Amino acid sequence: MTKYTVPQQLQEGFKKLISLSPEDVNTLSSILESAEVGKGIKGILESNKDKISSLKENDDFQQVLQSLFSLTYIYIDSKNSIDKFTTDFADSYKASVDKSTDKEAAILKANLNTLLPSYGHIKLTQKASSLITENPHNFSEARIISDIRIVYNDDDDMSRKEQYALVVHHLKIKYSKGEEYEPKEFFVSMDLRDLKNLQVQIKRAIEKDELIRGKNHDLEFIDLI
Repeated sequence: MTKYTVPQQLQEGFKKLISLSPEDVNTLSSILESAEVGKGIKGILESNKDKISSLKENDDFQQVLQSLFSLTYIYIDSKNSIDKFTTDFADSYKASVDKSTDKEAAILKANLNTLLPSYGHIKLTQKASSLITENPHNFSEARIISDIRIVYNDDDDMSRKEQYALVVHHLKIKYSKGEEYEPKEFFVSMDLRDLKNLQVQIKRAIEKDELIRGKNHDLEFIDLI
């Protein structure tokens, strides 16, 4: 019986990891080990996209990083040695992926044995990320779409030159929900007064953030990138 589930959306990243040369695996290990705490997949990708010869395509590198980052929690929760964990995971990979061979599972195990000792900062980053995303709904991105709306009194007024209008702003918020992979979104209609109020609240939150960081000199704050 397999111990772990390897989701289909992560299998391609592990396939690319298996295809790496030993030299590229060592380079990837150095990249993970030297990554700043708080640097996620995007930050690591931007800083190192040209360092691994087998992964010149950003999409390929991103897939590998996504698959590696996905291991963090199950590796911590397993409470096993690296060798025991990689053995169980490689067996689970072979059972989950169609046409996977014993040789590929062995390569995956060897590559993970090289990479997992370099996970120190990655584990701290993932723990910080889990703290900020422990709510059921977590912010992904936002956009404001502005529109002019004509205000009609009745049908007889539609032919008049003089018309009244509003500027309506639609705040679009994308968010992730629980364990769901695809982000969701919703819209909120706002006027200028609402925008100014939102601006004030954001300014106050930024000031609080700066104050908190400035007062705690013994703490090294993590910026998730």
